[in-house]
Amino acid sequence: MKLVSAGSIRKELRIGNLAASVMGENSFRTPNKSRRKTHANFQNRLLTAIIATLALAQSTAPPLADMRLTVHTLLREDIFAGYLQNDLERLTRGEKNIELLLQQRPKAKADLLAWKAGAALYRAVLANDKKDRAEFDRKYKEAQSLFAEANVPNSGGTGVDAITGGSNLFFADRLPKEFRAAAWAAAYAAYQAIWKEQGAFIDKIPIHMRGEVLGGLAQSALRTGHTKEANEA
Repeated sequence: MKLVSAGSIRKELRIGNLAASVMGENSFRTPNKSRRKTHANFQNRLLTAIIATLALAQSTAPPLADMRLTVHTLLREDIFAGYLQNDLERLTRGEKNIELLLQQRPKAKADLLAWKAGAALYRAVLANDKKDRAEFDRKYKEAQSLFAEANVPNSGGTGVDAITGGSNLFFADRLPKEFRAAAWAAAYAAYQAIWKEQGAFIDKIPIHMRGEVLGGLAQSALRTGHTKEANEA
């Protein structure tokens, strides 16, 4: 699989003024400093973009019966409220809605399992924060099993790679040290799969989605030792 260089990613970010479009700030310019600071800049901007989106979301119960809405639209605000604000009430609602949607929308099973896997991974992170190793092991094993099931070839999922990549990228450094490399590798593989599908028309997709893809590519490349691709100007 052809690897994408961070040099081309940085060029895309400058051309698109990504941060200005997503966050209403000044144009993004990656400073020519250390690789660690480059990684931190990408991470901070990704997090800020997600929080900005979350701030606009309503906390009312999503209308699961509305077939015009994708499962992603119905789930992401509650799940992200758990991830970003530690709102466990909304996270639990999101998890319950996943189970309901698995019954109501069997064709979306792969995407729903990916969301369920991400939530299980976050539960594992919370258990690790509390130093509850038994609970961590249980939820981590559940998450990996669900990710594997969701990522079966030709599953028909429309967002499996994005959910897999984003979940692992976001939580990798909150896992026990011995699990971090695997999480970053999973994130890198997922973002490379997205690039393989979307790279040819990346400039034509909505700019916030483009930013998520390019940021995920860069950050996961940096953290998996693909330094030539990540630092090539």
